[in-house]
Amino acid sequence: MFGDFNDIIILFQTIKSLEKLGDNYCIVFVYNSPRTMKDTFHATECIFPEELHMIISAFKKIAVHVYSIDGEESFINSIKSLKAIHKYVMVYSMAQDLTGNGRRSLIPLLCEYYQLINIGADFMSCTLGRSKDIMHELLSSKGIPFPKTFWYKKADSFQTIPSIIQKGKWLLKPNNESSSIGMEVHNFSDFSLEDIQVLLQQYHQKYPVFCVQEFINGDEVAVPILKIKDLYYCPGISQVDFPKGLNYIDYDMIALETYGYCEYSGPIKEQLIQISVSVSKQLNLTAMSRIDFRIRDNVPYVEDIGANPTVSEANGVNQLYCHYLSSESWCVYALLTYAALINYGLFKPTLHRPPDNR
Repeated sequence: MFGDFNDIIILFQTIKSLEKLGDNYCIVFVYNSPRTMKDTFHATECIFPEELHMIISAFKKIAVHVYSIDGEESFINSIKSLKAIHKYVMVYSMAQDLTGNGRRSLIPLLCEYYQLINIGADFMSCTLGRSKDIMHELLSSKGIPFPKTFWYKKADSFQTIPSIIQKGKWLLKPNNESSSIGMEVHNFSDFSLEDIQVLLQQYHQKYPVFCVQEFINGDEVAVPILKIKDLYYCPGISQVDFPKGLNYIDYDMIALETYGYCEYSGPIKEQLIQISVSVSKQLNLTAMSRIDFRIRDNVPYVEDIGANPTVSEANGVNQLYCHYLSSESWCVYALLTYAALINYGLFKPTLHRPPDNR
């Protein structure tokens, strides 16, 4: 059910008027620095000092006791002592020093097992979010619009290449990565059939499960969805502002932050929000999710689904919230924290239930 975003504005005003969460509570931020990330390939997923300071400062706006823990192993070793000091241990995790579809799933699973309050996405959301093939299969069968997508999971499946792939621009995307890690863009019109087969075989050696997806030449937008109880809230839509001459985000652009954001106000804004809420509901995503689209001739196509997206200061989602809440970057973390308190029955604001008439 759609929630009235005015309730989120009121909720944030309420949060600003409250005293900080006291001794009964603590907020723990679990992350990976380059020191605790086992490979350099995921450098864009690491938290560096500037971002760490921003996130910790945000949580210190709303809680007296805030801890940062570098790495899953260190967090595991800290659970017992944290629970001995604080009645309510709240956890926000961006840690992912694992492999496969469960890269970001360990900390949410530990939260469930040890009855900690998870501020971010839950175990199933994180696991689904790293399983593009499963999400695609579940959602495309329900009418959610995707670009033409072909999945490859077996080494012998490259003998027959659909004729449609043999011309035009296509993306190669690993099944369980994000931040454009491993993504490649190719114009297969310049390739022979044999060249395409060799390229896919080589790619398969790096990524055993991957997809070949039609490249949609058009605007790229992101729709953030905040779930509180059974209501879904959206502040607006963030649009990628590409550097001149480019029309997609690659790994280097993310690492160097050579692109920006603006707010999308095009003619299909309501349709994009409606599809995004439908995606979040059908996948039962929790906390904050983000649905990424490409738009061609005012037709939207789901390009990616972030079940546990980055919401830090430089991100377009954070900028949207800052704009509509007339605040600074800490506002998103405050909302996520109090959304968790509401979901766990520890805070009870009034959230209206408007007619579902979008």
